[in-house]
Amino acid sequence: MTKTLKELLAERAQLDVQIATTRKDAAKEALANVLELVNEFGFTAQQVFPWKPVVKKSRPSIWTRKQEQRGPVEASRRLGLSARTARTSLQNAHRHRMGLI
Repeated sequence: MTKTLKELLAERAQLDVQIATTRKDAAKEALANVLELVNEFGFTAQQVFPWKPVVKKSRPSIWTRKQEQRGPVEASRRLGLSARTARTSLQNAHRHRMGLI
């Protein structure tokens, strides 16, 4: 009733062959389905296999948005600067952006 090692190995070899042929047939069928759908819907290679990442707009961090809500003077106070120093540094930054300095 029990099978010998040689018999089991022979069965295993037959099963491996069956698995390989079934896998090959399934792959052909899957590829045919994919090609049919690509042609039907007009997908591009980039849509099917994206090799270039989609560029997303970056958002400012939560900390930056909170600082903008609080205002520049209070934000500078949190950094340990006086209101006058903060105001002066903001004015200078604005002048640099405008090309006045």
